[in-house]
Amino acid sequence: MQRIKLNPQKVKEAFDYQDGQLINRKTGNRVGYVYNARGYLRVTYKHARYLVHQLVFAWHHGHFPTEIDHLDRDPGNNRIENLRACTRSENNCNKGLYANNTSGCAGINWRKDISKWQVRVRVLGKETGLGTFADLERAKAALQEHYDKSM
Repeated sequence: MQRIKLNPQKVKEAFDYQDGQLINRKTGNRVGYVYNARGYLRVTYKHARYLVHQLVFAWHHGHFPTEIDHLDRDPGNNRIENLRACTRSENNCNKGLYANNTSGCAGINWRKDISKWQVRVRVLGKETGLGTFADLERAKAALQEHYDKSM
């Protein structure tokens, strides 16, 4: 059987949208299942699999962007107001902290070899060092100053 690639028009023909959920127009049933440990929802339609948040975005905006960000970082919350088209860099900026983060702030890590906090930022794939600090509060201030200048 041939796989059918969904375009935004076919998404509208196949599904309805209600409060963050896709509804199969033929059956009236909600669609989507959690397919990985991170909690993203996927749907199988005509022997092809799609991520629900991508279909929801296309249903509303008429196109599939390269990246879609869940603003609240909850991959199960596919309400349209929680989704935005973005670049990979913008999407990465909305990531949560790693489990081993000790500073409580993305971009600041403890350098055991020099016993200081190191501040680094990555924008568009380029990493920039902002310095090392003996005091965590000064490291946070340096990071905030960087973000204030870039806005």
